[in-house]
Amino acid sequence: MASEGWYRNEDGLLEKKYDPHAALRAKQYERRLKEHQAGKVAAQSYSTNNAQTVSARVEIVRARAAQKREEKIGKARKFNQRHHERRRAAATTTAKHLMVDSHQEHKAYMDEFHEAFGLPAREPAQTLLHNPKEYTGATSNRISSWHRNKELNKEDIRTRWQNGPVNPRGGLIDASDRPLLCLSVSSKGHDCVVGSADHAAYGFDPLCAVHEDDQKPKRTLYSKRSGHAEWVTAVAHLNDTNVLSAGMDGKLILWTGTRATELQSYGASISTLLVDANEPIALACAYDGASTLWRVNGHHDSTCIATLASGSSAPALCACWRNDLCLIGDRDGSISAYSTESCSLLGVWKEPCGHVVSLLATETDTSYISGSQDGCLRFWDQRISGKSPCIHTIEAHRSPRGAGAVGCLAEITGGNLIASAGADGHLRVWDTRNITAGAVRDYLCEAQPHCLAALGPMLISGDAKGNILCHDTLSSRSSCCWGLGANRGAVRALDARPDLLVAVGDDGNALVWSF
Repeated sequence: MASEGWYRNEDGLLEKKYDPHAALRAKQYERRLKEHQAGKVAAQSYSTNNAQTVSARVEIVRARAAQKREEKIGKARKFNQRHHERRRAAATTTAKHLMVDSHQEHKAYMDEFHEAFGLPAREPAQTLLHNPKEYTGATSNRISSWHRNKELNKEDIRTRWQNGPVNPRGGLIDASDRPLLCLSVSSKGHDCVVGSADHAAYGFDPLCAVHEDDQKPKRTLYSKRSGHAEWVTAVAHLNDTNVLSAGMDGKLILWTGTRATELQSYGASISTLLVDANEPIALACAYDGASTLWRVNGHHDSTCIATLASGSSAPALCACWRNDLCLIGDRDGSISAYSTESCSLLGVWKEPCGHVVSLLATETDTSYISGSQDGCLRFWDQRISGKSPCIHTIEAHRSPRGAGAVGCLAEITGGNLIASAGADGHLRVWDTRNITAGAVRDYLCEAQPHCLAALGPMLISGDAKGNILCHDTLSSRSSCCWGLGANRGAVRALDARPDLLVAVGDDGNALVWSF
């Protein structure tokens, strides 16, 4: 028994001290393992039985992980190489076309990104009518025209505004330490809401702010549970109590006081927000080329009526709305015409003009006016059939030195006059009855105008250096009636009433003047 490795202990029991056949059993295990590998497992399998030793199996796993990593890096390197080749090719083109086609380059970049990493392709937006039974069609639009359906006394406004505000210092509201990008004043003038780059919107009473300086906003439209996660790009009053705000985070939020209801949230930033003057209808235009039409009845009864897909996938920059026709201009130089009655695309109007940066629907004419990056004004008539119902093209802000984009358009109340502001620093007034005769008035500003408002015969503009200038279009003189230093940065938005002027800009302050 001892020869086999067994011994008796002190109690007389057999005890195994060693195994004389251990080496033989190890050889049999290795032989059976090789037979199993040859017959059952493929050579490129991830099975841990592929290698004869543990260290060899670890090396194989590391080698395969390194191979996968190199394949992934190779895909990214190939993708970046194609992107850089496209950038080098674009650098050889004329500089003025680079900015125009930047959205197309971005789209191609994202398509290649999705293809290189095996992500699903992005689907273009489609026109969808979500709740046709709940919609009867929009009637009119409120675009800086709170006085629609109101008679304005031109002589009274001219007398009030010719000599400037009562107190040139004005009332200051310290809203934020970030730029203020947009504003909206209620129809009665008792509430003003401004949108900021700090992701919040602020509300105050402009009538009280005139008499008190260095105020703080009365309410902040932002909280831990509600609000925007990016810049607030547009605000609009539905009525004296309800306010809509839109941001670069793609959110459309309804506010009543400080109570918030998020109506929509998607990836594309919202650039333009329009509301109807007679019905609780809102239109939000986004950078993905799609627009959404909403009926806003309240916090628990707001519905999306339709999603309007643009004629192109370029970002929407501006919009206008009159009766049942809505126009949306984009970076591709296209104007998409929609019927708000049927929520359908009527056509796409296009001219070689660069970005369409401003649109205007006048009350005294049946035509629509667009301002483009090439410095031209174009007049469109929807009654003309064809691909491009453009009836007039006016080189409003072009000169031998170059072209200035037409960034702002305004209708001068009480006549057939419109005003245009260009990046060339000029404000020009045009008579729509004889548009080919040239500008009726031409005013030169110190800097590029960023915003424009018309009140009766008075034309008010805010420029990139923080100045507000007021011009009397009935006067033959080319100089302004008065000017104010309204901001330490650019003036981004303003709202003019017969007895009130509100302006916001890059220094984060809102200023209010009385007349």
